[in-house]
Amino acid sequence: MSYKTKNSAMLPRPSFSLFILDLPRLRGKALENAARNCLVGLYPDNLGDRPLVIKRNNQKKRSYLVFVLNPALPYKPLPVSTLFAMKYFCRGNASVLFMESNWMEFILIENGALVKSEVKTRDAAISEETIIRFFGKENNQQPRPEGQGIKPLSANKIDVFCHKNDVHLFSDNKHNSDIIIHILENELGKFPLYTYSIFDHLSIAKRIQRFFLIFFSLLVMGGISYNIYNQHQMNKKEILRTKLLEEEEKLHSEAEQKDRMQVLTLQERYRQLVEHKTAGPYETMDTISRCLDDKARISSITIKDGFFQMETQASDSLEILRVFEDTVKVQNPMLQQIHPLKNGERFTISGTVLSEKESIDTSLSTKEQIVILEALIVKEENKNHGKLRPSDFGVNIRGLLTKWRCSINAYQYLTVENDREIEFSIKATSGNFFSFLREASINNNGWIFTLVQIRNLAPQNAVDGLFRVRAETVVEDGTDTIEPYKESPVTGISRHFFIPPPPQPQVIKASPLPIPPPPQVKPEPAPWLAYIGVTSDYTGSQFIYVKNTRNGAMLRLENIAEGENRYIITPMGTIEAQIEGKLYEITRR
Repeated sequence: MSYKTKNSAMLPRPSFSLFILDLPRLRGKALENAARNCLVGLYPDNLGDRPLVIKRNNQKKRSYLVFVLNPALPYKPLPVSTLFAMKYFCRGNASVLFMESNWMEFILIENGALVKSEVKTRDAAISEETIIRFFGKENNQQPRPEGQGIKPLSANKIDVFCHKNDVHLFSDNKHNSDIIIHILENELGKFPLYTYSIFDHLSIAKRIQRFFLIFFSLLVMGGISYNIYNQHQMNKKEILRTKLLEEEEKLHSEAEQKDRMQVLTLQERYRQLVEHKTAGPYETMDTISRCLDDKARISSITIKDGFFQMETQASDSLEILRVFEDTVKVQNPMLQQIHPLKNGERFTISGTVLSEKESIDTSLSTKEQIVILEALIVKEENKNHGKLRPSDFGVNIRGLLTKWRCSINAYQYLTVENDREIEFSIKATSGNFFSFLREASINNNGWIFTLVQIRNLAPQNAVDGLFRVRAETVVEDGTDTIEPYKESPVTGISRHFFIPPPPQPQVIKASPLPIPPPPQVKPEPAPWLAYIGVTSDYTGSQFIYVKNTRNGAMLRLENIAEGENRYIITPMGTIEAQIEGKLYEITRR
């Protein structure tokens, strides 16, 4: 049975790179590693995980042909023009031009070994002069021995392999050098496909040869003895196992190929999502804080889309600038308005903080990289989902400010560049305000801060803050039908401007009864409540902490006149506390 090509179907020569290397006599992975080391200075691009195919350069000692392939190529026998020319002139010298529809390859062969291979884009007007200029007069070839049905040629012979429709390009042989035309449709059928293919170990012919070799070996050896027959049965199982391993390796290689393509696609998609991402206010403040020493103090700062400008007091402004310049995340730091002080300098510094982009560890498997990239893409795409109406969004911001005990001075809705924003003016301790910013940055649900201004109220432990958050609106799908317009009565409108007082009923006043004094409640001794200490916040309110020694709970009591969890100090110096509706006496120890 013959397995030969019926048409060219050659792997395009521009789709791979070919190198002729001198390598030690190694095999398998060791030979591939040696080839990769040699290609480090030769291959113009990043070699990465590109597959290599390595073949002996005929009988030339220590000479190998190294094919650098595209990972997207199918894993099957692929015919190559270079190998075909070497097969055709397996023992002689030749100057060969191989022509396809949009490319051509110039090949020099010496004693059956490849000396040079160069690929060029096909020129529709290619002439004989172009060929002669490439090979030159100095490439004098020795006469070739007869073989494969090819007659020996004299010196300066150039063999051209082309299709029938390209023969007319060489019909007029005007030069002394002979050009011999070979029709590809006729010549390709002279050799089996796998003899001039890469991945030739996958060819059907080789597999059939191996199968028949094993089959006849088993027949011959099976008749010798029963024990030998059993041994060959074991060999047969081993061969089948090897075949299964090869199939599994092939499937694994195809799966790896598919995963690598998916990783490249996901990486490009993630890059597009985070390409224009700006640093949030908390990330900006965190980066600035890492660049300042503990003695530096910020008087005021303005943050907008990662850009910051702040007035600072520190011992050395130039040292601060140097730290900002050495920080990769800070771009274009600038120093302005430096005023020397007794113990340092007061200055203004500005710059832009780049957003942190999560990187993927390329040493991980492709499966792990796919899982990480998909999670990052989902995180970025869902960041602005679930947008609220402006009113609901304002309630959320106000609730988060209340949680972190940020006192609201005022807030309003604004329209800035056709976007609706909410502006809040607050007062809080610096720790509480930055805790608010941190939670808003982690669980933002569409919180986009367009402006943050902070003014330090030192020596108080407090800051004045002003920030704006973009209030994304939601277009809700309404299914209600629109009713015709109906006029409202005038009274329905005027009630918003004046409401007449209700008529006062005539009441006969009775003499007021004396209000009995409230019963005196004597506080219960509470030795199980241990006094811990007293504290106060930035507003001046005082609090004490007591511990319930029965269950270990800590209680925070406020010095107010009414309500639960309050306390007063009696003239005797004892503490009376209202806890869960009961009055207790707490003794300081």
